[in-house]
Amino acid sequence: MKKLLIILIILVSIDSHAQTFDPKQLIGTKWQCVETFSNPTSTWEFSKTEIKETVTWTNINKTVHFSNKYYFSQTIPAKFDWNKVGKGKKGKYLVYYVEKSERMFYLRIESISNDTLRFWHQRDPEAIGGHSSYVLYKRIK
Repeated sequence: MKKLLIILIILVSIDSHAQTFDPKQLIGTKWQCVETFSNPTSTWEFSKTEIKETVTWTNINKTVHFSNKYYFSQTIPAKFDWNKVGKGKKGKYLVYYVEKSERMFYLRIESISNDTLRFWHQRDPEAIGGHSSYVLYKRIK
């Protein structure tokens, strides 16, 4: 029993000290989603307060642009906190709001390097279809 308690304390300690990321690492950068398929292509460009997303379908010659507010969070929020946008707080999650669908989304940040940006996308249990998976972006700017 004592060994189990020690193991649980160690696991909780490891989780609570998990790596956090700073939004300053992304401001002014541009990333392209790397997927096994190439249509559509998706890019994200980060400013202090927004992710400018461009989605292009080359087979139908169509491009759409979105501008989504975002912030970093240590925990998964229950709702989007507009007061945290642009505040520069470190966190484990990228939280963003898509106005077109009036919904908050979040991605767990796995890693940020000079070349790659990696997230874990947890499937939304309320959504039809989709799956949980890693999402990888390569830096283009």
